[in-house]
Amino acid sequence: MLPTSPFFIIGNPRSGTTLLRLMCHAHPDTIVPQECAFAAWFAKDYGDWSTASYQNGQAEAFFEAMQSAYKWELWQMPPKTLHEAIFSVQHASYPAVVDAIYHAYAAMHGRTITRWGDKNNYYLSQIPTLQRLFPGAQFVHIIRDGRSVGCDYRGVMASQIDSMYAPKLPTTIEGIATEWGQNIKTVEAAFADLPAAQCHTIRYEDIVLRPEATLRTLCEFLHLPWSDQMLRYWAIDADSGKEPAEFKQWKAMNDKPLQPSETRRHLAELTPAEITEFETHCGDILTRYDYPLGGAVS
Repeated sequence: MLPTSPFFIIGNPRSGTTLLRLMCHAHPDTIVPQECAFAAWFAKDYGDWSTASYQNGQAEAFFEAMQSAYKWELWQMPPKTLHEAIFSVQHASYPAVVDAIYHAYAAMHGRTITRWGDKNNYYLSQIPTLQRLFPGAQFVHIIRDGRSVGCDYRGVMASQIDSMYAPKLPTTIEGIATEWGQNIKTVEAAFADLPAAQCHTIRYEDIVLRPEATLRTLCEFLHLPWSDQMLRYWAIDADSGKEPAEFKQWKAMNDKPLQPSETRRHLAELTPAEITEFETHCGDILTRYDYPLGGAVS
C-alpha cells in the first residue's frame, strides 16, 4: 500500500489541464509538479521491481534513466535528492519508488502532503497503465468546448514559438475536431472500465464561470478539505511549482485570474461555416457535455 494515493489530471490539449494543475498544486495538502510522465514511460522497463531485480542494479539503472526523461529537468531536483528518494524504499515496488520521488519533490519545496497529482496530455492513452500501477488512483478529466479549443490551437500555432517544448497542433477544423473527438472517446472508453469513485469529469467552462462550486465538488471527489487557496492559483510563487519560463509563450494566461471571455472564443473567432463544420464532426459529443449547438453559449 502506498503512503499516498495519486490522482491524474487528463484532457485534450488547450482544455485547461494546466489551469487545473495549478489550482490543485495551490491546495496546501497536495502537490502537482510540472509535467513529466516518467511514471508511465518507465513502467515497462522498471515496473517489475522485485528484490532480485533491485539487487541486480535496477535501482541504479532507473536513476540513470531518469536523468534523460523528457521534461525531468523542469522539476529542478538535484541528482542527490533523486538518488536518495529512489534508494529510500529499496526493495519496495516500482509504484512505491515513484511515490517516494513525488514526496521528495514536496519536501524540496518545504511541503507536507496527503496526496500528489500528475498532469499530462500523454496520459489520455495511459489510463489503463496508470490504474494497474496505482489501483486506488483517481482520474480527473477536464473537457473544454472543442470549438474554443480550436481557436486556441490556431492562436498557439500562429505565435511563432521558439521553445524546444513548443506544441504541434492541427489548425484545420477537420483536424481539430478529429483530435478533440478521438481524445474524449479514448477517455470515455477507459472510464467505462473503472469504478465511478475513480473517475470525475469536469468542464473548463464551469471552472471559469463557477470556480468555487466546481472546485468544492472536485475536492470532495479527491477526499480533500476545501481550500480557497485553489482560487489564487495565479499567485503561486515562481519557485514553488509554477509553469516553467519556457512555457510562457503559450501558457501566459495561467499567470492571470480566470478569464470568462475564454469560454466563448469560438463565437468571435470562428465563422458560422466553421462552427457548422465542427458540429458536423462532433455535434454528438458537444451535446453530451451540454455545449449548445449553433454557436450559443453554455
